[in-house]
Amino acid sequence: MTEKEKIYRTLFESSRDAIMMLAPPDWLFTAGNPATIEMFKAKDEKQFVAKGPWELSPEYQPDGQLSSEKARKMIEKVMETGSHFFEWTHKRFDGKEFPATVLLTRMELKGKKLLQATVRDVTERMRAEEELRKYRDHLKELVEEQTIELRESKEQFQSLYENMTLGMYRTTPKGQIVMANPALISLLGYDSFEELKKRNLERNGFDPKYPREKFKEEIKKNGKVQGMESKWKRCDGTSVFIRESANAIKDEKGNIIYYDGTVEDVNERKRAEEALRNSEEKYRILTETVPDIIFTLDRKGRFAYINPAGENIVGYSSQEFLGHDFTEVIAPEYIDTTKDRFKRGLAGEKISLYEVEIMHKDGQKVPVELNMTSLFDEDGNIIGRLGVARDIRESKRVEKMLRESEDRYRTIFENTGTVMAIIEEDKTISLANREAEKLFGYSRKEIEGKKKWTEFIVAEDLEKMKGYHEQRRVDPTSAPMEYEFQIIDKKGSIRDILMSIDVIPGTKISVASVIDITERKKAEEKIKASLKEKEVLLQEIHHRVKNNMQIVISLLRLQSAKAEDKKTQEILRGCQNRIHTMSIIHEKLYQSKDLAKIDYAQYIDGLAVHIFQSYGVDSNLVAVNTDLEEVLLDLNRAIPCGLIINELLSNSVKHA
Repeated sequence: MTEKEKIYRTLFESSRDAIMMLAPPDWLFTAGNPATIEMFKAKDEKQFVAKGPWELSPEYQPDGQLSSEKARKMIEKVMETGSHFFEWTHKRFDGKEFPATVLLTRMELKGKKLLQATVRDVTERMRAEEELRKYRDHLKELVEEQTIELRESKEQFQSLYENMTLGMYRTTPKGQIVMANPALISLLGYDSFEELKKRNLERNGFDPKYPREKFKEEIKKNGKVQGMESKWKRCDGTSVFIRESANAIKDEKGNIIYYDGTVEDVNERKRAEEALRNSEEKYRILTETVPDIIFTLDRKGRFAYINPAGENIVGYSSQEFLGHDFTEVIAPEYIDTTKDRFKRGLAGEKISLYEVEIMHKDGQKVPVELNMTSLFDEDGNIIGRLGVARDIRESKRVEKMLRESEDRYRTIFENTGTVMAIIEEDKTISLANREAEKLFGYSRKEIEGKKKWTEFIVAEDLEKMKGYHEQRRVDPTSAPMEYEFQIIDKKGSIRDILMSIDVIPGTKISVASVIDITERKKAEEKIKASLKEKEVLLQEIHHRVKNNMQIVISLLRLQSAKAEDKKTQEILRGCQNRIHTMSIIHEKLYQSKDLAKIDYAQYIDGLAVHIFQSYGVDSNLVAVNTDLEEVLLDLNRAIPCGLIINELLSNSVKHA
């Protein structure tokens, strides 16, 4: 680089004006000095270059021309004339527009034609010019119409006072309020300045905790007060937090005659700060009273804070923890894995909840459930770890008891000698014992969680069983707790089943106990068949006895017809009636569904009719009235009773 180039580079870099280079043919920016980057609010030169002048301008210039068209006209003009100075409106990267003057110069560097643009932000100048113009107009108006100008000046001042959101005042050192704007009057709860000026700040303007003497000492020492916070009293006696800035107004001799100041209402901010302090206090109390250990570690793994629960659970005081490495309280077998999780957490990895054992001061191990998260500084950098450790000794004890209880019930479940199954609401068999494997022919792996009990029910019983299942989940007492049905096992065999089932209280889950009664059913069928055969045999015996008696009766009737004397005939008729009495009993037993007993009332009615017919009694002259209860008698009682009734009725007919 030549000396001349060095000088140019120095001027380029140090210039307070924005200097930028444009290159043909697209006339995009190729370089910009630091002032350029600052002026356009670019992140760096890289963001600035490769932009065209029209890209850093509003769409239209103040004269109504498109920025892109006007920029190319300016470039063409400079390429012809060598340089051109003009006004331009630019736009920063943040979107804000600003007025500028541009000196566009054609130059040649190493045989290449370039353009150099020197841009100056004239916002302040134009503002000053505008102010100067206004001031000239103001002076002109003042000269022309002094009275009107004075009135306008007063109105401007009054408008300033009335529209300021900050309270503005002028007071004397003795506390007399000389002037106050509406914002201050409203802040202090007054309706008018006339009411406010009756008040003296020296005597009753400040809260006792914030005496005015402190304000006066500060302003006497420095000539002003900047951002002093205090509490002023309002009209109703309440206090309001304010932030006050004031200057001392002195006379020619240097004596303070007034305080001119502004007052900002910071009551809401103070309330927010108070709420934040209260919130912090609540969290502090919460941290110190929770039963879990809450602690923080720095990046080196040293304790920076631990709450009182740490002392209760581990036996060490908070001071004994501070500054010590966390591995000092971790059980040896957990140190490596815990250190690994700590490092991964510092690297930004999210570590899930895990269990470790920590060492109590007395040497005992305490199981804890540990949850860790990272601590960050204002810039988002990880500065340590926050942890919560929960003592799980009690839960471990309960867990052990539950396991033991589960083992006991599992043993009972497996060794009842019957099929046991747990059935979910959706009919899935979630648990089955060894006996279930034998009954269904499937292994537990094939049954549990995969099979629904309805898959084993025969078609004839399926709808009934489904209905019971639904009823039981609405009202457990509405469905039978014990019933029989049939299932089909893996081999396709049909089995007869007796099931006892009920719902576990508080759930929709059923516990079923199942007994295979297939063999019992077969035995019952055999017994029924055997009984049926015996019933047929007994009926046949009664039938044959009755027939044999009828033959005897017929023989006696023939013999009676041959007998000549009445006495012999009477004897033979009596024998016939007695035999008929016994014959009727066998006939009734033969016709009865119960071969062991007969309905005796019905039997007596039939016997009476037979005896009356046997003796030729005219039913129009003699009638039989019976008053009998329903009585069932077996064969051994029926025959003797029948013979007795036969004798009674026969004697009544013969001798009555």
